Amino acid sequence: MIITFRNWLEKRAGGGVSWDNSCDLEIPPVERDKAKLFDVYSTHTKDCKVCQDALKNINRLTTFSFITSGICLFFALFIDSRNVAQQQLSTGISLFSVAPPLSFWLLVIGAIALGLVGYYLKKFSKLFYVYHFEHYHND
Repeated sequence: MIITFRNWLEKRAGGGVSWDNSCDLEIPPVERDKAKLFDVYSTHTKDCKVCQDALKNINRLTTFSFITSGICLFFALFIDSRNVAQQQLSTGISLFSVAPPLSFWLLVIGAIALGLVGYYLKKFSKLFYVYHFEHYHND
């Protein structure tokens, strides 16, 4: 197929592609600036509707997970303080001898998990702006 294409190019296309007269045939210099090389946003993301929608959804989910994490932590502290107050009123025992209920621990674990999800989503969203790559790391 390559031989056929080259024969067609030589016989039918005049030996090559006819370039526009305003086209500069000089090859540009090699780009050495890594900030420009790995700039994904200006070369792709800003023009790609799918990537823009994905980035918006990731940012929304990040915000949602951080807010929900804060709400879980607030309710965990509310439940724990309420439990301590009830125990102290009913039995009169010391403040530090009251164990938090299971719902407190579940809410704290949920807050930590949602915080981690938000952190990793934020880290992932940075790949839509800059994607550093070195070939020698590709094992």
